[in-house]
Amino acid sequence: IHDLDIQIAQLQRLTAQLLARREELHDFAHDHCGTISSVRRIPSDIIAEIFLRCVDPDFLGGYCSSSDALRPIMQVCGQWRAVTLGSPRLW
Repeated sequence: IHDLDIQIAQLQRLTAQLLARREELHDFAHDHCGTISSVRRIPSDIIAEIFLRCVDPDFLGGYCSSSDALRPIMQVCGQWRAVTLGSPRLW
């Protein structure tokens, strides 16, 4: 029984730690929600123009190709992937 009491106490401490971490993440998400929603309101054509400038050969300085530069952009979120794939000027 003593061993079970020790395990229960450990699990209760772990539960308290996880609940505290959950609260931290909730607060972080709440604090940054406005920023995220602002970015999502940028029109696709503006986003495409920004991406076009990011993959400009003069900007890249020959370090990588445009398609290599687009790969991480496309992995940010579904919207950025759709904008990238739907913008022929980027390719």
